[in-house]
Amino acid sequence: CCPVHDDVTVKNIEDARKLHPEAKVLIHPECSPIVSSMGDYIGSTSGIFDYVKNSNDNPVYYIEYANARISKILKSWNKPLEAKEKYNNLDDELAYNILNKLIRFEDTIIGAANKKQPHIVCNYVYELATLFHSYYGASKFITENIEYTNEKLLLLQAIKIVINNSLNLIGVIPREEM
Repeated sequence: CCPVHDDVTVKNIEDARKLHPEAKVLIHPECSPIVSSMGDYIGSTSGIFDYVKNSNDNPVYYIEYANARISKILKSWNKPLEAKEKYNNLDDELAYNILNKLIRFEDTIIGAANKKQPHIVCNYVYELATLFHSYYGASKFITENIEYTNEKLLLLQAIKIVINNSLNLIGVIPREEM
């Protein structure tokens, strides 16, 4: 018997589910049978790590997936991107939401550092990835219109830079492919 696993109680699981109803409960098989029956996944330590690492419920995986999607789109465009003074094609609500999020990056980092709360960076980059995934589902990035494509890809490049910088700050090496 393991004293650590014996300390996990039904009340612990119930309290955790009340606090985080959307969370998955991952259980070691050494826990009591009644506690094990309450888990969403039962596995060894390495099995739990693999489950978390490769799950869409894993926020780092979700963020890295955004980065990999952007990388793939940018690699598919074989022409140089040119910054402009005025952008005419970033005129939809999703693009504005992303731009507003990108503008807050520096203040977010400074605030997280001053407060010594790195989770602020984690929350920020997760929200940015969520905005990107919505944008990805609603937009076409590469078209026959070179100006349109250039502007959309520059926005993606900016998102990618901020995602990479955020992940580097929290010690995660971003993946280019998934």
